[in-house]
Amino acid sequence: MRQNLPLLLCVALCFTSACTHYYYAPNSLQTPFLQEKHDTRASIGFIGGDEFSGWEASACYSPVKYGALLVNHFQVKHVRPDDNPEREYGNGRLTELALGGYYPTKNNMNLSFFGGWGGGHVFNVYSGGAESDLRFERIFLQPGLAVQGNKARFSLASRFNRLNYISGNVNLATQGEEISTIQNIENANPFYFQEIGLSVGAGTEPVWVDFRLNINTKEQLRKFGFAKYTVGISFQFELDYLWRKKDRSHQMNSFNID
Repeated sequence: MRQNLPLLLCVALCFTSACTHYYYAPNSLQTPFLQEKHDTRASIGFIGGDEFSGWEASACYSPVKYGALLVNHFQVKHVRPDDNPEREYGNGRLTELALGGYYPTKNNMNLSFFGGWGGGHVFNVYSGGAESDLRFERIFLQPGLAVQGNKARFSLASRFNRLNYISGNVNLATQGEEISTIQNIENANPFYFQEIGLSVGAGTEPVWVDFRLNINTKEQLRKFGFAKYTVGISFQFELDYLWRKKDRSHQMNSFNID
């Protein structure tokens, strides 16, 4: 049976005698600390929640002063207990592109605002061999604030989402709590909600380590199978440091006098 709905990050969370399925989890809210034209940031890290885990990657580039491009990829899967007799599992992914602006202040602060679109795919296997194969899209607006010193930094961001379930296949064998949650999602689609992202980092240019917390503030999370939070750790690299260091070295050598 075909259902005209997808699921944004579907992760099956299963226990020995019962099973709970999550159908959405927030990826990290990226707040790259940009200061000038050609600044380039790239990060990769681990992310997870209650019995699901995965990885994510992000890249940001400033082609013009005060303007930036941002790309995110998020991929997770269910952490299945070894004694799970039903062989239930799930996996999902999200890729998104955003355009935005930033403004660096004189006191090590950076204000940013991004708007973007993303899409992805999820696949789930339920008890008894039932399956769902679904697709989704998400539009978002995200203001952010970052503060960066010589060896530590902090960021705060808020993301306003429109999550739309667009298409998918749901096996007839899907029943009980799973089909009830899917019907709740279909009836309420599309969703509008806010997420909050916090991060604390340490390091120095060009490498930083960030610890992240991402919170979904939507009400009735259990009714729709939405995860409340994700946590993660990421490693960010200031790639522009490499060629700018080379440029500075070249400029200094041009003034050498024998």
